[in-house]
Amino acid sequence: MSKGGNFQEGDLSTGGPKDEAANRQGAVPLRLPGRGPMRAVIQRVHKAAVVVEDQTVARMGHGLVVLLGLAPGDTMATATSLWQRLLTWRVFADESGKMNTALPDCKGELLVVPQFTLYGSFESRRPSFSRAMPPPDAHGLFEAIVAEWQSNGTVPVQAGVFGASMTVSLDNAGPVTWWWEHDATR
Repeated sequence: MSKGGNFQEGDLSTGGPKDEAANRQGAVPLRLPGRGPMRAVIQRVHKAAVVVEDQTVARMGHGLVVLLGLAPGDTMATATSLWQRLLTWRVFADESGKMNTALPDCKGELLVVPQFTLYGSFESRRPSFSRAMPPPDAHGLFEAIVAEWQSNGTVPVQAGVFGASMTVSLDNAGPVTWWWEHDATR
């Protein structure tokens, strides 16, 4: 992590020569405990909003809400993989009511919310979040992801507030919800 808490590509790494060789041989790469992959819960919504301390910080119409969990080893390249999928998945209804329309084509919006609890584990009665990326690193990466996605301009992107106690409200359309986990072996 760069000084000042700013994330830069290359600050966090995944894999390496051994993992790459294993991938070429068809083996599943070894992962250190708590190492990636990036996780997301993606919900198709009619509308959504995020409130922090009685102030609405984000509000959107129809589109996708992404609850984003980061782990050590996650990078901007991983986030780019998720971004490309979010833009190309045909998960909105077409004229015949079938899931056949992508987010940009239906003029949908995106709300991304930091969600470290996606890496929670219940090895005891109290959850542990030790598999999540440490907060200073996760904060920098989350902000870099949001800035990159917003600068893309393909769809409107709003975000929750990293580290804040948020009230996230949404009207799930369907309901339709997916679990996404980056697969570095593809």
